[in-house]
Amino acid sequence: MAIGQWFNEGASAQSAGTDRGACPYRDEDARNEWLSGFDEATKFEAVNAADEADRANLAMTGTNSEVR
Repeated sequence: MAIGQWFNEGASAQSAGTDRGACPYRDEDARNEWLSGFDEATKFEAVNAADEADRANLAMTGTNSEVR
């Protein structure tokens, strides 16, 4: 499963291959705390994948997955 799907669909930790649980994508403070458990390269990849998933959602539906 792509990490972007993990952010947008709230996949389980097992599906994502970690024990950290799904990322609380819509709450910035909770998301930052959750991401603090990862190294910088993983955080960069995760945030970019989530942004890419948002762009794909926008292209398909005309709306972002989250109101910003």
